[in-house]
Amino acid sequence: MATGILTSLEALVGKTLKVNVRALSEDNSNEVNIGYFGGTTIVLISDGEDTSQANPVTMARLASSAGVRIQTIGVGTVAGTTVRIGGFSVATALDPQTLEDVAKVTNGAYHQVDDRAAVHDVSQTIDLHFTVVSAYTQIAAIFVAAAMLLLAVGALLSVSWFGRVM
Repeated sequence: MATGILTSLEALVGKTLKVNVRALSEDNSNEVNIGYFGGTTIVLISDGEDTSQANPVTMARLASSAGVRIQTIGVGTVAGTTVRIGGFSVATALDPQTLEDVAKVTNGAYHQVDDRAAVHDVSQTIDLHFTVVSAYTQIAAIFVAAAMLLLAVGALLSVSWFGRVM
């Protein structure tokens, strides 16, 4: 999960991130500055088990410092099951506490689904936040240039008709 969160953040930033996991785990998330992406939401669909070396809550703290919200969707059951993937048997069980913690750190929400129809229902309830950013552009230079052009044309016409600038 931590690797998935980091990969999502790298996609937002547009480059590979060099993250000091130790600084993050000591809650020095202000020391790691990846920029601000407020209004961005990552939807994390997982069973909650993490196989990476970094703590997913630590990566969620990095996302939170960048203004990114993580909505988590838990898939599976706490009792667990064995799944065959590519010829290998993988034991998996739902860890809702980790998913709740990841969502909580980023002001997101945790949702649990039991079947495919529930995934669609949850996708409709996820509170995605859209931000409209207004940027003002100075256009006075365009009007000044047009006025200067009109003055120059007027001066040229005045010289051609009257022999002097009036």
